[in-house]
Amino acid sequence: MSATVVKADASDCWSSLCWITSHFYSAPPVGNRILSLSRAAEILTIVTVRKLLGQLLVRLSLDEPAAENTASNSMRSAQGSAPRDAADRLFAGFLGLGVLMLVVRGLLTHAQLLYLMPVIAYQDIVAWFVLVWMFHGPTLLACRQWSRYITLAYGSLFCLLLALATAGFYILYLTIQRPFTYQMLRLSQMGLGIRASVFSELKRSWIIIPGFLFAVFAVAKYTWNLNPRYLARMRSAVYSPLAVLSVVILIFTGHAWVSRNVDIPVVLANPEWAFFYSLFAVRSEPKFTEAIPAYEDDVPLSNERAEAAATSYPFAMPPSAVAARGFNVLIIVMESVGTHQLQLYGSSYADTPELMRLSSQAIVFNRAYAAEPNTSAAMAALFCSLYPKPYWVPLIRYNARIPVVGLADVLRHHGYRTAFIHFGQLEYDDEGEFLDKHGFGYIFAKGRDYDTPHDSELPEKVVDWINSARSKPFFLTVWTQDTHHPYVAPVSYDFRTSDDALKRYLNSVLETDAIIGRIEARLHELKLADNTLLVITGDHGEAFGEHGNRVHGFSVYDEEVHVPLMIVNPALVEHGMRIDRIARQIDIAPTLLGILGYPAPPQWQGTNLFSQSRPNRAYLFSAADSLTLGLVDGDLTYMYDMFDGHEALYDLAHDPGEHQNLVADHSWRAVGSRERLRVEAWYKFQRRYLARLASESDATPH
Repeated sequence: MSATVVKADASDCWSSLCWITSHFYSAPPVGNRILSLSRAAEILTIVTVRKLLGQLLVRLSLDEPAAENTASNSMRSAQGSAPRDAADRLFAGFLGLGVLMLVVRGLLTHAQLLYLMPVIAYQDIVAWFVLVWMFHGPTLLACRQWSRYITLAYGSLFCLLLALATAGFYILYLTIQRPFTYQMLRLSQMGLGIRASVFSELKRSWIIIPGFLFAVFAVAKYTWNLNPRYLARMRSAVYSPLAVLSVVILIFTGHAWVSRNVDIPVVLANPEWAFFYSLFAVRSEPKFTEAIPAYEDDVPLSNERAEAAATSYPFAMPPSAVAARGFNVLIIVMESVGTHQLQLYGSSYADTPELMRLSSQAIVFNRAYAAEPNTSAAMAALFCSLYPKPYWVPLIRYNARIPVVGLADVLRHHGYRTAFIHFGQLEYDDEGEFLDKHGFGYIFAKGRDYDTPHDSELPEKVVDWINSARSKPFFLTVWTQDTHHPYVAPVSYDFRTSDDALKRYLNSVLETDAIIGRIEARLHELKLADNTLLVITGDHGEAFGEHGNRVHGFSVYDEEVHVPLMIVNPALVEHGMRIDRIARQIDIAPTLLGILGYPAPPQWQGTNLFSQSRPNRAYLFSAADSLTLGLVDGDLTYMYDMFDGHEALYDLAHDPGEHQNLVADHSWRAVGSRERLRVEAWYKFQRRYLARLASESDATPH
């Protein structure tokens, strides 16, 4: 009867796993797979309960002498093979963990590539072998019963913690599409910058954690009960020299295949191994070309420029009249909004009807770039016209009191009221301190539940502040939040996409667009629209798997750094126009001061967007697993990893999606070499310049 029950349970478990697997790969990638994990936990629970009941019935049906004989035989067997018994039990637990790691790898691998699993999962297999071997020695050396129990307890606890880590890293992987590393943890200020995203994903995917733990327990339990002798033979095989040789061969062949055939190898890295390895990884100083030509003319300071260079404003009134009018300035920054998903920039998603309407009375810049896909870097660029600090620690976190005159400082000096309004926190990267020390007289930031939209409160907050003192001109920055991951909005349209995260994002963009429309309408109601320069932009973009990444901060690909930019004013712009020349985030502040008739502070690195001598290139930077330099030079985009030396060159005119790397093409080799020298020169200049600023005393507003 016992054998019959066990066999039936094994059959049920196998059929359940087959159903789960088929359902995973016939369902959309993320949303329905979480539902499948919930169903999997239910099925495995039912199977386990059936097995326990079956074992109970078997025990009740045994006659007393048979039970005594069975007990005595078991005792003698245990006394003779207790070390092996403990080792087998621990091995069964690790076997459950190994199955879980392979299942997770399968979930993260496209169904058409599953036949390559032995190669794709080489890091998972190697990581599992290392873990198993770590406890092999202590298990064999445990001669006494208490030492065997301690080894078994510690091994089981370690296995449990790794299962929890696997669940956590899997949830993070679903969010960012790459393994989470210590460098990312450090960049996020020990989790502060990703707190809302992590908590939101845990709420949405909480069933994964108990499901993973149960899966490890179920595999270990069934393996131990079904065939202990086969388990012992399997353990002996794993610890054999042949197994070690096989793992070594797998390391070399797997790494060689992935390096040659996968464009972004990091997406196949084992999440647990990647994190623990990153804890001890030593980053050497990047190596640069010894002799670099004088390309630093690309990043002159405003006091080193020919300020008398001709500027041509495409406005309906002369510059002198514009300067005399004393325009208000309102900057609306859309959090995590790039151009790739916007209807305004040619996307098929109808998510920006208000921006489309406003473009008829605006100057729209088609190619505006954020230097780094990071919010605090955008603040330094927008308010102090500074390129980022090319280092692991962002500029503002490194020195929130950096002695550079801010845009708000200048306008406050000329009689403007200044304010910053944001329904979110400003603790990350010391953003609140930076704003306070750079001219903002009123700063509103509100702690919130990031799973609930709050940006709809912005229009009333804006109007209340404007009406608090109408006699003076104002400079106001409104920074949205709902478009940041986890993307929340009070509306839920389908947008014809099965990607749940993208769907939430598009709805949050649509709602943000409506909020901008309401703010602009209130300006008309207050009769301030003709007398206010309305600047609408994004702090950086957002990735949705175009190059293997999600969210932002991991690369300098177009989806993360190409941002919207438009200057709206019905009195100045009678007919909408678009400008194709490259614009930089650091150019916005000098442009606004130029329109208002004020000179730019000498420390600023940007140029008036209407200057005829401004450069047609923008430098880029990102820091995640590595430090990456980038450059948009006309129709070319160049990227250089400072540590592994990987280079990429794309011709945007023929490859706007940045998929065909031209670095290996002999006809483009000279161009790639030139661009590398440019980014190296920018890196050296920027490090020297920011070090010099850090040693200077506080600047005085002009």
